[in-house]
Amino acid sequence: MKFIINIILISLVTAFDQCSKWYVMAILHYNNDRVITLCKYLDIVMVWNPGISFGMFSVVKNSNMIFSLLSCFIVLVLLYYSLFKLKKSNHSFIVAVIVGGAFGNLIDRLRFGAVFDFIDIHIAHWHWPVFNVADTFIVCGIITLLCNCFVKVRNDVD
Repeated sequence: MKFIINIILISLVTAFDQCSKWYVMAILHYNNDRVITLCKYLDIVMVWNPGISFGMFSVVKNSNMIFSLLSCFIVLVLLYYSLFKLKKSNHSFIVAVIVGGAFGNLIDRLRFGAVFDFIDIHIAHWHWPVFNVADTFIVCGIITLLCNCFVKVRNDVD
């Protein structure tokens, strides 16, 4: 049962990420716009990121090939652990969400040669690096996994 739930989670996260990117691309293209302001602190923009999350390493030569291969490896390792090695279902489900996000970005990398980022959070002239739905799932999944590990370590100490 855990296997089926993990596959469904991975598929849903990947589909949600890809649909959000498709929708935003269509809206930006239709409006002939590069920026859509949603509120004072949030814009929708079009950024092609050849690096990894939040634009890191985007200037590395041959970054798309390097990060595509690295992404494939990481997705396969996490997928294997999520489906077969993790005993706790909640850890397995969290890793499945991370895999879904990584897979969503990998699809972009293979289709477009870069990852499509579009969420721009800012305060005045300070901008958080532009990101996408997949990045959100990956980061939230990692934070949740770390919190679960911290709680486990703390409970073991007590």
